[in-house]
Amino acid sequence: MNERLIAIGNKEQELKEIGYPLTANNFGNMLSGGMRFDLFYNPAPTFLKIKQQVLELHGEKDVQVFSDNSDAIMKLLKQQNRNPLTQRNLYPSTNHLLQQCKNCTVDEYQQIEETVSPIVANDVIKWLEKVVY
Repeated sequence: MNERLIAIGNKEQELKEIGYPLTANNFGNMLSGGMRFDLFYNPAPTFLKIKQQVLELHGEKDVQVFSDNSDAIMKLLKQQNRNPLTQRNLYPSTNHLLQQCKNCTVDEYQQIEETVSPIVANDVIKWLEKVVY
């Protein structure tokens, strides 16, 4: 974990509200039930089983799931799923909850009035129209 923290740099560490070196207390918090699942679950085998078309949405300012995860997801989906309606949409200035953000920190989530960016919602509608009709 410390190697990953060094690799992401100080700014990303600050956004994630965790820093190098990882303390025992921070590490303990990361191993709570939900966080442990998030950290150690490998979704790759599941992605390889998906045969339906997929719309993968990702906020470029997401500080909880890095955009390189999005690249890996799409690679696995394209490997198994040859459906041309499988696509990825990356949204600039959008956080993990697909909200338009300014600081793009976890603390900002509750301060943003929109539930989801209208741009994202519109893209989902357009994609569903292609898939359903």
